[in-house]
Amino acid sequence: MSSGGDSPFTLDPESPDWGNEDVMIEFIANSIPDFFFGLFAFVVAVLIVLKWGIKPVVSAIDAREARIASQIEQAEANNRRSAELQAELDRQLAGAEAKIAEMIRRAEAEGNEHKNRIVEAGRAEADRLRVRALRDIDTARHGAVVALREEVAVIATQVAEAVIRRNLDAQLQQELVQTAVTAYEEDVFGVQA
Repeated sequence: MSSGGDSPFTLDPESPDWGNEDVMIEFIANSIPDFFFGLFAFVVAVLIVLKWGIKPVVSAIDAREARIASQIEQAEANNRRSAELQAELDRQLAGAEAKIAEMIRRAEAEGNEHKNRIVEAGRAEADRLRVRALRDIDTARHGAVVALREEVAVIATQVAEAVIRRNLDAQLQQELVQTAVTAYEEDVFGVQA
């Protein structure tokens, strides 16, 4: 569609042939085959696109939608499963915490019981040792008293023998007893008067 004057079929409004009916009819008559050819080419192109272009695209889109739907469904299933596992783990953790608390309580009770047994055994041993020491002290005291009585008896016997042998007066008898007691104290206690 050039605007030059060499083509008989110009549709230029400034052209002298613009209002001429014969030129218009001839233009339309020559354009009809081009129109049908273009229409045919368009229809064939549309059919080719529909046959080989749209179907693969649509099937690819459908396959992608199906894959996405499957992935979404799988993700939701995984999410539900994760929530169930989380609930199970929380339940197990709570159970484990309860078991640990019970074990700690039992260990503390056993520790306190063991401590009490040890303290009680220590007290019993201390009481036993105290009773034994008191018994040993009483035995030693009794032995000392018996020994002292025996010594006093020996001294008294010696003094009586001396008094009988000498037939002493009271002053001399007093000195003799004092000498015997002093000798005994030196002998037993190592003390000199």
